[in-house]
Amino acid sequence: MQQDASLYTAALQRGRTIMAKNWQPATNLQRDKIWQELEEWSQQQLGKPAVQCTPLDLVVYLESSYIRCHGRQQADNGSNCPAPNTVACAVAHLSTKFQELGCRGVWDWNAFTGNPCSSMEIRTFKGGYANQMQDLGYKPTAAKPISSSKLQQLVMQLEEEADAYQQLPKQQQQPWYIEALLRRDACIAQYLWDSKRRPAEAGQLQNEQVNIDLSASCGASMVSIQPSVSKMCHASRGSRQPRPVQVQGTPGGRLAELFMAYMQCVQQQGKTLGRYMFSPLQADKQDFKTQQGLSTAAMGSRLVMHLKRLGLYEGESLYSIKRGAMQNEFFVNGCSMQAIGEAADIDTPTVVQMYLDPERHL
Repeated sequence: MQQDASLYTAALQRGRTIMAKNWQPATNLQRDKIWQELEEWSQQQLGKPAVQCTPLDLVVYLESSYIRCHGRQQADNGSNCPAPNTVACAVAHLSTKFQELGCRGVWDWNAFTGNPCSSMEIRTFKGGYANQMQDLGYKPTAAKPISSSKLQQLVMQLEEEADAYQQLPKQQQQPWYIEALLRRDACIAQYLWDSKRRPAEAGQLQNEQVNIDLSASCGASMVSIQPSVSKMCHASRGSRQPRPVQVQGTPGGRLAELFMAYMQCVQQQGKTLGRYMFSPLQADKQDFKTQQGLSTAAMGSRLVMHLKRLGLYEGESLYSIKRGAMQNEFFVNGCSMQAIGEAADIDTPTVVQMYLDPERHL
């Protein structure tokens, strides 16, 4: 029996490791950080572990501690508080952690059981906080759209740096991953612009979903992609599949060149891309993490880093590419809102309008 218990414990630990891979590592780290903050507050203020918190305990924590320590948005009176979406995200992380610890289902005040985040108290707190923020003059901000010329300059300079590295004598070349990362980042920037998809979806792009057609019958190169991940499909809870991405003509040829150069670079170094098209490096930098897609945080950090070192940075973020691409289609190329929404895989007209608002980032 003792041996059976030991085997069970070991298998359960391995199972938890597998379960943790349901989320990106950055998501797990953020969730653990938020939970640790609640744990420390609960021990200090309530004298009990966080897992024993009730919905009202969480209301007190959110009001007295969380929103006072995580302020970024500024109101008309100069005060700082986290945006409503930030608070909602923190509650979602806490809810997942409570479920992992066995607190599941709607909170029951009679039995003092369930998930305290799944309660009327937390639901109304989130809604009331959003209304309070609006009353205080908080305005949601958006990423500053990047221009077509700046995007192309960025991609071109990354490609030129990679080409220059490739031409260096062997004894002068830096580690193998320098060129690979430059080409990977150039691909990501161009793909986000051409596809107009969310960065998180680009990070989950799999190799088998990418088809590069170089045949002359197309008239020009074409890149066809069938993503398996889409926020809109998940949000609607329907059976609709993500709309395919098709980049044709001159843009298709350009994107095809970048993809091919990236894949050839990896192959020439004796490395492998694995399941995902865009993956992070292993800790020892000997290869890519072949079973892990690149996180939004990592993509964002790389983009800002490149813009800054090339002297191109003017406050842009990763979503600047999506907003810039959609606004370029609308204001420069004269595409309709419906066509832009379909290209970006967005079904809600009001969401498309927010992306097209030229002043929303100001």
